[in-house]
Amino acid sequence: MVLQTNFPLDLSMDLFTPENLFGEFYPTVLNLLVEHSPFPGGQGNLFSRTAKLRAARIHLQETVFFAQVAFRELNPQKSVEVCAGIGIPSITLKKLFNVDSICVDRDSRKTSIGKVISEKIGIELIWEEKDLFLFLRQNAPYLKGATLLATAAYCHDKKKGKPKGSGEKDLVYFAKNHQMDLALFPYRTRDIISRGFSSEKQRVDEYQKILTEAGYQVKIHSTRSIFQGQNAPDWFFVNFLTAKSPNSEAKN
Repeated sequence: MVLQTNFPLDLSMDLFTPENLFGEFYPTVLNLLVEHSPFPGGQGNLFSRTAKLRAARIHLQETVFFAQVAFRELNPQKSVEVCAGIGIPSITLKKLFNVDSICVDRDSRKTSIGKVISEKIGIELIWEEKDLFLFLRQNAPYLKGATLLATAAYCHDKKKGKPKGSGEKDLVYFAKNHQMDLALFPYRTRDIISRGFSSEKQRVDEYQKILTEAGYQVKIHSTRSIFQGQNAPDWFFVNFLTAKSPNSEAKN
């Protein structure tokens, strides 16, 4: 099944679903995400297998979609995904578009699942099991020309004593300061339920302002189109952004 949608670009996008991407291995990939959930709340016995299965399907739909939009908007030649976890966006970019990717996450449990999935579908990625801010500081000169993928990056710069969750904005500034293209899918909070507003949208709007003022071409996208017809409430849909740096054409 191929999804058709119109996005901020004046073109029609043919999108691969997770079933298309993984083919005969889709049930295996889905089961791996059920048994080894990328979500902290899904790693115990608090939720039923049915609930975990639905969460795994949503995660695959969102991250495979995110990667394809990032490719169409930014045309990366290489990428680095931080807080990569299982690395579905990087796996998607490599499988569909042969984009070389580095996946950075200190959680070896998650990266080991990503490695298994990569091997099953016949691709190779570079996996770095390190603190992401340490990695970025050490490798900044070598990341020139790469696209930064921040996928639900709930993180913080421990060396600088930053609070949890603050790392997402730090990644925006890192991309800006190093003139990197950026694709950012915000981490979810429960603010919409407890307080009645979407912290994800608020944060993405803030990042859009920061990057636009720095000369970036920023576009906002929504997951609404991939969940049409499922009667999901408005708060369920997530806005994410792609941002092309002022010197992006020179890099490519």
